[in-house]
Amino acid sequence: MSTFSPLRSLCPSSEISEQTRTLESTLWLKRMRLLCKRGNLESEFLLQSYLESLQTSSASTELRGQQNESTCIQALAPDFMSLFETLLQETEQNLFCWLMKHNPQQPQQTIHIPEKYRPLIEDIRANYLK
Repeated sequence: MSTFSPLRSLCPSSEISEQTRTLESTLWLKRMRLLCKRGNLESEFLLQSYLESLQTSSASTELRGQQNESTCIQALAPDFMSLFETLLQETEQNLFCWLMKHNPQQPQQTIHIPEKYRPLIEDIRANYLK
C-alpha cells in the first residue's frame, strides 16, 4: 500500500529528480512530526523519539550507510513509510495501550496489537529502551 504523491503522479519515476525526492522526503517527515503530536505525553515522546531515530544512519536497518536526514528518509521503504503513517492515524487510546501497556512476562494480559503493527511497535519500544 503506497500513499498518493502528487509529485510522483506528474512524471514517471525515472524522471523524478533528486530535488523532487528530497522535497517529498521533507514533506513526509514534516507530516509525520505533526502526526506524532499526541494527546498524552508518553505516546508523543516515544513516537517522536522513534521518528528522530529514523533520521540517523544507525537507527534502523533500512537506513544503513546513509549520510544526512533527507537521504535517510528517502532510503526508507515505501511500505514502511505507509505503515508508519497508518499507525500514527490510529486512535490515541490504541496507541497508548500498544506502546505502554506491554508485559512480556504476562503476554495474555497485554492488549492485542494488530499483526501488521507488531514489528513496528516492538521497534519503537526497543528504540526507547536503548
